[in-house]
Amino acid sequence: MPKQAMTPEFTGPEELRTELFHLLANDSRAVDLVLQHCFDGVFYWDLKDFSRQFVGPKFWEMLGIDASSKEARDWHNRVHSEDRQNFYEAIEKAIQDPDVGIDQIVRYRMPNGDWLYIRTRGMIILDEAGLPFRLLVLNSDISDQISLEASERESRQRLEQALRDKQTSEEELQFIFDAMPLQVFYKDDKNVILRANKLAAENLGMNAEDLKGADTYDLFPDMAAKYHEDDLKVIDSGVPELGIVEAYAPKDRPTGWVKTDKIPMRFEDGSRTLLVVAADITELKEQSARLEKLSEASSQFASIAAHDLRSPLRQTRALMDMLLGEVREAGVELSDDGAFALDHITVSLNKMEKMVSDLHMLSKLESRSVERLPVDINVVMDRVQRAHEDLIAEANATITVAPMPQINGSERLVEYVLSNLLRNACSFRKGDSVNIDLHAELDVPNQRRKIYFSDNGIGVPEGQHKRIFEPFARLETGKSGEGTGLGLAIVSRIMTAHGGDVSIDSSFKSGTRFILEFPVAGVLTHGS
Repeated sequence: MPKQAMTPEFTGPEELRTELFHLLANDSRAVDLVLQHCFDGVFYWDLKDFSRQFVGPKFWEMLGIDASSKEARDWHNRVHSEDRQNFYEAIEKAIQDPDVGIDQIVRYRMPNGDWLYIRTRGMIILDEAGLPFRLLVLNSDISDQISLEASERESRQRLEQALRDKQTSEEELQFIFDAMPLQVFYKDDKNVILRANKLAAENLGMNAEDLKGADTYDLFPDMAAKYHEDDLKVIDSGVPELGIVEAYAPKDRPTGWVKTDKIPMRFEDGSRTLLVVAADITELKEQSARLEKLSEASSQFASIAAHDLRSPLRQTRALMDMLLGEVREAGVELSDDGAFALDHITVSLNKMEKMVSDLHMLSKLESRSVERLPVDINVVMDRVQRAHEDLIAEANATITVAPMPQINGSERLVEYVLSNLLRNACSFRKGDSVNIDLHAELDVPNQRRKIYFSDNGIGVPEGQHKRIFEPFARLETGKSGEGTGLGLAIVSRIMTAHGGDVSIDSSFKSGTRFILEFPVAGVLTHGS
């Protein structure tokens, strides 16, 4: 009798993810495949005995060392001394607060004396008692990226010097321009191209000589006005603007995306010019779009996971209440350790329930658009203060609220944003009190209403202004709170869902100032 062909059952993304976890837990071949091809090196350490370390073989391969040789015994001595100290300090911070994680750039010395730049990202693994137990570290070789950035920086500086040096001949100047591996335009403040390199000309279907004196409005009819406006801002400020991501749409040529550096230049005769260096990042943008689709699938999984976690949490809570009831009825006198353990379990359950709730809200916000109804910020802020009276009193907080505008959106979600910022201001205060200030202003050019939420607390280090809005990101201040690490990520998602934005004002030095930007439904003019 012929063997029947097997018809695989359909499984959705969530089932496949669970199945993958099971495969990695039970099939060593799958683990070997991941270690060999997904990372440039994997470390797994015993935090109670640092001499016990698993180092993936690909790490040694990356350094040019035979994994079975004596040289592959100790990676510590191959780390640059400065980076070694920083790395150990990062591990200590992560042990003190496992939610912080590790993200460092570490230099490793190869046998030939060269240095590899490795991005090292890690997380602390906790044991059943919630204590640091293991350290998992994934490494990525970013040497090429570092080298490219250094080369681009050096080339840009050479270009600037050549333009300022009056002794440089036309031929020498064009040679330096053409040697750049990126597109280069040299323009005046009228948006006229004074000089361009060979690569920039080829992308426009022209030669460099024909570009001299060309008007950007003729070459980029759809983007020239924006280019000119942005250029004039940089020229007027006299401050270089680096890493601008913008559309690239030449006339009758393929469109794409570029990352642009703009360097203003002024001369003794009063002329004002701009050096523009652009790298084609079209492929990266397309990859980013694909990653966004993957992120949507991930948020669906997070939503299902949060939903499924609620049931066992509710059951655990019910069993705890039943156990406590029986203890009370029996008149049992608990020891100090027993009472502490029960209190700790209750606190942990509360935190877990809050985390699951936040995770569920975060996943829903990934793909939702909010209702657009009139919201009176004054009414919402008044309700927020009444809901947090005990916290405000404990923090000895003084709150000043200027008259607030009306915005369009979800009153419930706006209340969450203001509540979160208030709790953070009270939790991360400096000393025994905190001053909180709210005021608003109109941003007519960008058609936004801005709400400024300021406090005079410990502040956020400038290097963390963007990272703080990522899920599970925490301030590197050594001060831990009772939060879940998701609050500001949810605030960011809420503002995005409103078509707006949230950021930290880097010019504010007396604490922290959040800027909440809400779009305007109609046309906003001065006096609106």
